[in-house]
Amino acid sequence: RFGFPGYVLHGCSDEAIDVFDQMRKEYTPTRGTLLILIRAYSRAKMFEKGKQVFHCMTTDYQITPGIEHYSAMVDLFGRSGKLKDAIEFIECMELEPDAAVWEALFTASRCHGNVALTIHAAENLLKLNPANSMAHHLVTQAHSLCGRSVNPLKEKRSQEHKDTRTNCGYSLLQFRNMVYSFVSGRHSPGLNSVYNWLKSIAVNIKPAVSNTRLGIHEEEEEEICGVHSEKLALGFALVISGYKVKCVRIVKNMRMCEECHYTAKYISSYGCEILLHDSKCLHHFKNGRCSCGDYW
Repeated sequence: RFGFPGYVLHGCSDEAIDVFDQMRKEYTPTRGTLLILIRAYSRAKMFEKGKQVFHCMTTDYQITPGIEHYSAMVDLFGRSGKLKDAIEFIECMELEPDAAVWEALFTASRCHGNVALTIHAAENLLKLNPANSMAHHLVTQAHSLCGRSVNPLKEKRSQEHKDTRTNCGYSLLQFRNMVYSFVSGRHSPGLNSVYNWLKSIAVNIKPAVSNTRLGIHEEEEEEICGVHSEKLALGFALVISGYKVKCVRIVKNMRMCEECHYTAKYISSYGCEILLHDSKCLHHFKNGRCSCGDYW
């Protein structure tokens, strides 16, 4: 049973569901167990099954759904492409939506290309925390997609509360019993070979980036802030090891952009397994695929 959450974390939904089926023969499901089960069905895009678990919590297990279960349900709606149902679900919630709920809707609308819902979710994230510079950054990008600027009064209030730090990412790399830190755009002469290698593979990366996902990112684009930190960390591990490293572990403070995500998929297709935990989820890249199913 201890492996149950791990299967979901690594995107192995079928295995997680099988473990739960075995567990419930001996154990009564808890709040946490049912939450993980909803997430497993969400990852597997088994909408009806996940919905059934949520509705059976009270009747079968006498468990009142918490806000975490509601956000998991919004994720379930989103992954299944049911955006209209997702917003209706939020409007009928018995609890006040929190940041996790709006972030789940934001991710869904961003992945499915729904600009209006993306703006709606981003603005609600900003309302919850006007001082959140990241939320402000997302709102500005969302409005720019449809040629609109942010309301001047909202802009003024946001700027008054806005964190002065820029949206710049950093990554930590665990490599050869040491931890290395990388900051996006920070150029170091010692990384010249890394920059050259990243430049050499860029030809294979750029054309493969999808145009279906909305171009909204937590971090500034590389043309503005420089090479993203996870790329530097990944390139460093490969170059220093002579391209022989078999597994790379990275932690990043922001959600990966689409290009960096595809870069990691591309590199993993050549036998390098990559475990990268960003602000959204754990990405397990192996054989050219990611455990997130390209939904993050």
